Amino acid sequence: MEREELYQRIDQRVDLMVNRGLLAEVKSLLEAGYSPELKSMKALGYRHMAAFLSKAVDWDEAVRTLKRDTRHYAKRQMTWFKADPEIVWLGLDGMDEAETRIKAFRTQCAQ
Repeated sequence: MEREELYQRIDQRVDLMVNRGLLAEVKSLLEAGYSPELKSMKALGYRHMAAFLSKAVDWDEAVRTLKRDTRHYAKRQMTWFKADPEIVWLGLDGMDEAETRIKAFRTQCAQ
């Protein structure tokens, strides 16, 4: 999909994660004694919410940087996958082609 549309979808996904309780999840982990210095707590979303809870950043900055960092991560993924000549990119409307390719692959593997 076009990058602008992808980034809009990422922003919507972040909003959905926040609305579904990301902050409460991170807060409960911190209250349970998990350190914000753990590698798992430095993952996308977790570090941003932990920074907000520790008052290192305000709410708008936490959400803004979470969206930005997620978009950057998606860009790195696209760059990595584009370097692999065996990756086949299909659009969101490419389910029929995906099914055909999967069937052909399974047939090839069964031989």
